[in-house]
Amino acid sequence: MTIQNVAVVGGTHGNELTGIYLLNRWGKYPEKIERSSFSTNLFVGNPKAIEQNRRFIDEDLNRCFTLASLKSNEKATYESLRASYLNQIIGPKGASAHDVVFDMHTSTSNCGVMLILMDDNKFNLRLAAYIQSQMPEAKIYFIPPSQTDQPYLNSICANSLAVEIGPIPQGVLRSDVTALTEGVVYHGLDYIQSLNMNMEPPIPASVEVFEFKESVSFPMTDGVVSGYIHHSLQDSDYQALGAGDPLFECLDGSVIRYDGPETVYPVFVNEAAYYYKNLAMSLCVKKSLRTD
Repeated sequence: MTIQNVAVVGGTHGNELTGIYLLNRWGKYPEKIERSSFSTNLFVGNPKAIEQNRRFIDEDLNRCFTLASLKSNEKATYESLRASYLNQIIGPKGASAHDVVFDMHTSTSNCGVMLILMDDNKFNLRLAAYIQSQMPEAKIYFIPPSQTDQPYLNSICANSLAVEIGPIPQGVLRSDVTALTEGVVYHGLDYIQSLNMNMEPPIPASVEVFEFKESVSFPMTDGVVSGYIHHSLQDSDYQALGAGDPLFECLDGSVIRYDGPETVYPVFVNEAAYYYKNLAMSLCVKKSLRTD
């Protein structure tokens, strides 16, 4: 496979400024992302949300990319219209003009360098494995597809990687987070260049991934959040959570504990972007996936 066109997207969420800043930098200094064997093209995700420093205007843009939504003639929201436009200039989905897409995000959770895979496509696995080999602190978060037609922006292309870096508040720039995001993208572009030159570097035969198992909601009483993340769990993304370990401290001082049958690993702990859905964290299991 020869890769000819790579898309890099920032600002899918309007209050995640790192990707927006990097698009501006690379627009002015394109040599940073230029590689001799393919073209790299830059795309702004949600400009109206960026103007208002909001995650989205009407709905989450990163949930608007199912084929059914893209083909619908009823575009009731700004994001559904924007998704159709992005699909036209990056895709179209299923026959994309771009061979690979990188989608840059940030998180308020202590997720560090997170490489997000939405399937077990071997190119995506090997891309993530290479980046991890260059940035050993990176973790791979694997979301098994619950449906064939996925709603995420990077589903426009079969070959894709979502990048999540944290912790960082919404609407803020930090030099360390910017540098880490840059590093992921640069290593990803270097890997693609090596493939095109038939000089693929050694890739581990397997990689450890944190596979999504379930979401956990905040405790609610009469429609109001009645507990917060327990202090022992705060900032403990990827740390083992076993039966009896604290999850939440409630208004009355009582503690809700994890009672699942297996050891799990929380990610996106206390993520601000998910408060509107009352989601406190996602739980994962550790697995090993083959890259060959």
